[in-house]
Amino acid sequence: MNAQFSAYLLSDVRPDFLCLLREQVRKTLLAFESLAATFTLCGCEARVPSVNVLGSFFPAWMLCILAGITVALLVHRLFNAIGLDPWIGPRAVVYPALAVGAMFATWIVFFQN
Repeated sequence: MNAQFSAYLLSDVRPDFLCLLREQVRKTLLAFESLAATFTLCGCEARVPSVNVLGSFFPAWMLCILAGITVALLVHRLFNAIGLDPWIGPRAVVYPALAVGAMFATWIVFFQN
C-alpha cells in the first residue's frame, strides 16, 4: 500500500513541477527575445533609408522591390511585343532574376549614400 501511495504523490507533484518549469523557461525565452530585438533594432536609429510618399514615410527597400517588379513586368511585355518571350529560358528563373537585378540597381542608383 505504501508503493501505491508514493506513486499517487509523484503523479500529483510532477505535472505541477513540469508546468512551473515550462512557465519559467517560457518567461526566460521571452525576456531573451525582447533583449535580442532591442539590440537588433538599435542600429536603425542612425540612418533609416526612407522615402516620403504623400506624407507617409516608406522604407526604401519596399520602393526598390516595387521598382524591380515593375521593370520585370515591362520587360516581359517588351519581350512579348518583339517576339522574344518564347525563346526565353525557364521563365520562372529569368523574370524573378530580372526583378531582383532591377531591385538592386534601383537601390544602388538612388539609395547608395
